[in-house]
Amino acid sequence: IKRINTVYSTYIITSRGCPYKCTFCSVAPLWGRRCYNRSIENVMEEVKLLYDEHKQRSIYISDDTFVIQKKRVIQFCDELKKEKMDLEWGCNGRINLMDKELMKIMAKNGCKSIFYGIESGSNTVLEKIKKEFTIEKALDVVSDSSKHFQVTTSFMWGFPFETKKDFFDSIIAMKQMWQSGANVQFHPLSPLPLSDICSEYNHNLILKENEISDIGGNWVLENDVIALIKEYPNMFSSYYYINEGDINYKISMAKKLGLLR
Repeated sequence: IKRINTVYSTYIITSRGCPYKCTFCSVAPLWGRRCYNRSIENVMEEVKLLYDEHKQRSIYISDDTFVIQKKRVIQFCDELKKEKMDLEWGCNGRINLMDKELMKIMAKNGCKSIFYGIESGSNTVLEKIKKEFTIEKALDVVSDSSKHFQVTTSFMWGFPFETKKDFFDSIIAMKQMWQSGANVQFHPLSPLPLSDICSEYNHNLILKENEISDIGGNWVLENDVIALIKEYPNMFSSYYYINEGDINYKISMAKKLGLLR
């Protein structure tokens, strides 16, 4: 399920880290579950440099969660308005941090796209991975956001506790978001080394050479590359998956639905 994404000419980073406790993610533990922000004044110096000297008219803010502080986002928008920049921009959002007021302010000041990590259409899975929102909330926010931005949503499959019902709940939610105008992505779970899930299920990671094209991408790898992946699993975690009972069924269904090539 795919729509065309806006292509941005330049990417910038205004902060690092995340305070949330999503069990599949390595960003928060890597940065001690804290956010480290550049000042908006410092960010604007970079934006103006890109705009005035390098003639960049579109940027993507690659922060893990740019909207983590509403006041900071509004301050950024105010500075863009003050500078009278004809600038388009996009960013990564988070469902439980967005509201209609913030959406309107961002859109009015050049924000054209936003990315949301939804991860699952099952409230059971969302609770276990500590996303801190429900799928009903996600559907509402995505619907509201689609009125202002080009929205991209990302889902994952292959959680060790994900049932077939949970899997199809995600498919249903993906279709609903597509119908509301969102771009939809569907990825296999990557057991990232610092994540809680990887720590708990590290003993159950599987690399099947004949399924690398299904899990890691649609390509064939040479034997020496496969050997390198086996030697350094923490560096190439996206080629591994957690060996849970329904994984082969899910791969088969994802292919039938056109979600895997």
